[in-house]
Amino acid sequence: MAFSMDVLPDTTCFFEEVAETIPVKGKRYKPSDAGRLARKTAEVMRDRPWIRNAFGTVEGMCALGAMNLAVCGRIQSRKVHPLVRYTNNLFEQWHGRAIPIFNDHVAQTKEDVIEMLLKFADEYDVKGARHGG
Repeated sequence: MAFSMDVLPDTTCFFEEVAETIPVKGKRYKPSDAGRLARKTAEVMRDRPWIRNAFGTVEGMCALGAMNLAVCGRIQSRKVHPLVRYTNNLFEQWHGRAIPIFNDHVAQTKEDVIEMLLKFADEYDVKGARHGG
């Protein structure tokens, strides 16, 4: 099933509120986890076609599809991985828009998405920062 803004017009119904850390089956995610995932997602996106309004199709994948692929090896799954939800919520607090909104309505190119993911990663994964800010 592809992600569509027609199906999920309000990301707050899809993504949980984020705290500084959230427990998931004994795992507590931290902002640095989100930063590392954003950096990995940017790497995944570099060599793949970019699309809007769907996690992934034969034409390519969106930022959340690439993020899901980076975390669990699949573009689509029945549930979004908890670290992807956490990262999206932290991104929304940081940027003011959730990743699907940025990908589908703000970014004009794949490079725009990669650039924003790397800026986010630099903010939250200071140890891994390699992208000048």
